[in-house]
Amino acid sequence: MRITKMVGIAIAAVMALSAVAAASASAEEFIASKTGTLKAKALSTQTFQTKSGGTTVVCTKLSLEKGEVVEPLKKKEQQATVKYETCEVEGLGGTASITPANYTFLTEPAAADVKEAITITANAIGVVCKVSVGVQSALKAIKYVNLAGGKVEIEAKVTGISSTIVESNSSFFCGSTGEKSSTGTYNGNSEVELEGGTIEVK
Repeated sequence: MRITKMVGIAIAAVMALSAVAAASASAEEFIASKTGTLKAKALSTQTFQTKSGGTTVVCTKLSLEKGEVVEPLKKKEQQATVKYETCEVEGLGGTASITPANYTFLTEPAAADVKEAITITANAIGVVCKVSVGVQSALKAIKYVNLAGGKVEIEAKVTGISSTIVESNSSFFCGSTGEKSSTGTYNGNSEVELEGGTIEVK
């Protein structure tokens, strides 16, 4: 009986180690061919809603204010500062702006961290709405798709974004100053490439 029990324990241990090894082998990473500068562009409209039913800001362009690939060339996270451009308030026109967004993109799990506060400002039909998106971690869902030519498409369908209204003159369109929310969303696809090289996730 004791021998049988010991054999069973040994088999269980081997299976557990095999599972860990398999998990490690399947863990995805950013893999770059070289160090260098990243650049990006929007593949779709970038849509921000700071709370459920709240004002929606849309941007048609984006670029990277900062994004560098450094050693090691295989890693589970990549920092980038995204600049959103040509923004307006959906359905109302007017003007909107978003301060550069400092993100760390993660592969395990596929998510993004907000490393510095982001300010979203909307001005339309006399309404002023300014919202701060604070530092937060592991926002989901993010999906990485490898494209031809050594580029990566980032599909963002992020929910549960926390924010605070820092300025508002309309509780109807924006909410009240000081109001907090954890129901913000961000949707949009973008393409990232490494100048003079390739980058992929696998």
